[in-house]
Amino acid sequence: RDHITSVKTMSHCLLRALRPLAPAAARSFRSAVVVRAVDEGEATSRVLSLLAGTSVVNPAACEPAMKLDAFGPVEMAEFAVAVGDEFAVDVPAAASDKFATAADIISFVTSNKASK
Repeated sequence: RDHITSVKTMSHCLLRALRPLAPAAARSFRSAVVVRAVDEGEATSRVLSLLAGTSVVNPAACEPAMKLDAFGPVEMAEFAVAVGDEFAVDVPAAASDKFATAADIISFVTSNKASK
């Protein structure tokens, strides 16, 4: 179990380091945007859409109660980066390790005040 957690953490860090860097103008625009909390309905729709776009999940099976058992360490790290990009939030490896269902991700996003 410790080995899987460390692989997940390394994968998460590696994906963050390797993802294409946004141009400086886009970064400054993102920081200038007024940030608002995401409501549960919007977060649910966007998270389920992200899940449906993965190769791991059957799009017809996407629902908040869906378990994320099919995600391996690398897939979960990739998905955490996608959630971070979608909602403009940092998803630490410690948080993504606790995602057992889609509802856990939705809860994380809605409770994070910096989501957009």
